[in-house]
Amino acid sequence: MSHPSAAELAPLAQQIRTHFLRQTFGGIWFWQFAVVRPHDQGHCVVDCQVVPNEADPSRAHLVLSLQHASGQGHAATLAIWDPQGLSIDAQGLRLTGAARLRFGGMEAWPEAQGGYRIRTPQGEGHFPGGEGRALWLQI
Repeated sequence: MSHPSAAELAPLAQQIRTHFLRQTFGGIWFWQFAVVRPHDQGHCVVDCQVVPNEADPSRAHLVLSLQHASGQGHAATLAIWDPQGLSIDAQGLRLTGAARLRFGGMEAWPEAQGGYRIRTPQGEGHFPGGEGRALWLQI
């Protein structure tokens, strides 16, 4: 997996801001795991920024600021390392690949032998599958 620079991620961040800013969605999926179950809560993307890696300034990751759809509370962050394959359509925003995803107390990453690993406040585990769908913000 390539490690994009801030300059390489800037067009991707702009694409998200242009086509998905203020879009309400109901589910957040890391690979096949529902981090936020569909329509349990509504969120919307209020910003998308490229954040340089402090340890290696030649690398960067995306940070999406998510606000509860009610407009109440503080924005939460969804961090995406090495995002690949962005698509935005009537079903939401999708990424086909990522090196790591983090939202609140949940984090997930692909494993070398296939499948993905996820860590939640309830524990950590390995799950098979999930190729081609690292992140889905489901409308």
